[in-house]
Amino acid sequence: MFSTLKSFFKKHWPAVILAVLIGLVSVLPQIMFVFKAGDSYRGINIAATDAEDFYASRIRDVYDGHYLIGNSFLQSGKNLPFIAPFLPELIIGSVGRFSHLTVSSIINVFRFLCPAALFLLLYFFLLKLFGRKSLALSAPALIFFLSSLLNSSRSIFYFFAGGLADNNFLYYSRPVHPEISSLFLFGFLSVFYSFFLNGKKIFGWLSLIFFGISVYIYPYLWLFLAALLGVFLIWAAVKKNWPRFKQLLMILLGGLALSFFYFINYFAAIKHFSYPGVVLSYNLISTHQQVISGLILVSLGLLAIMYFYGREEKIKKAVVFLGLAVISLLVVLNQQLITGYWLQPGHFHWYITKPLFFITAVLFLVFALERLKASGVFKNIFFGSLIVLAFGCGILI
Repeated sequence: MFSTLKSFFKKHWPAVILAVLIGLVSVLPQIMFVFKAGDSYRGINIAATDAEDFYASRIRDVYDGHYLIGNSFLQSGKNLPFIAPFLPELIIGSVGRFSHLTVSSIINVFRFLCPAALFLLLYFFLLKLFGRKSLALSAPALIFFLSSLLNSSRSIFYFFAGGLADNNFLYYSRPVHPEISSLFLFGFLSVFYSFFLNGKKIFGWLSLIFFGISVYIYPYLWLFLAALLGVFLIWAAVKKNWPRFKQLLMILLGGLALSFFYFINYFAAIKHFSYPGVVLSYNLISTHQQVISGLILVSLGLLAIMYFYGREEKIKKAVVFLGLAVISLLVVLNQQLITGYWLQPGHFHWYITKPLFFITAVLFLVFALERLKASGVFKNIFFGSLIVLAFGCGILI
């Protein structure tokens, strides 16, 4: 076993070191705060990202034995049907109870573990997708540390002017979402890409499980994955690949079957007298207004260039996969054109659109440098500089 770990580290040591550094950068502000506070510290973390108190209260409910988290703020209503899915807080809270750590402490443990694990997951996913270590190392670093600069058109300007505007700290140090939900997002994409390549049953079953469980993690993740499976179904039908079409249909239906308990709970929730008010607090409103994302359009443009001008078959397959995923985002962002119910587009933008954009952008840089026949030394310096820039921005943010 030791020889296996030694061989693994020898082959992937840059990724392991970067994963540890990313975990440390994510958690160090909290640790420094505790030490600087000294005897004045009362067990409360820096609430640097949005809604941390909300997630901390839900994890506290798990400590208290209310595992489905019907109402985390009031003493009453603990057995009400849940609105927000409970599984991420159940995972964090259960680990915290088992290890006898306080809520604040277990949140900080996950601030380190989740970003580090997500970096490695992204690294191996991108390595499988494109076979380029430069991409697999630099794209995750940009995702972790530069995502907050793409909040709006003002964000980059304010950052370089010396302010933070709405950059909102480091997104991937935020408890629950995207800490836990991103692991499930890229876990699904990783196994589903393996299924896309070879159609093996094991990857089909894993995709089904990830899809089914995702509704208990984050509804926006589940909606994206449902749209993605629908787009891939259409793709298989267009290609007249009927065996693959049947497999995809089974993944979709099997995942829906695993989601059954969530919808039983949902129908119980909508019968409660307080549901109309709760819906408004979650910004679920009636409209048919379309949503257009500049990042999605840019991503599709870059992918089209790489598909039509690329020569390597492996890259073309990966570009098709990534292109269908981006199209799925466009579909789910505009589902209200049919359903009439508008969901907060920010949840797709923050945690799905931006990562896919960074992956696409870095892939395009790799593609351009290879077309220009840049030397290996130049490419190493270029992508190494991107990683250093990303870490520098992350420390400043």
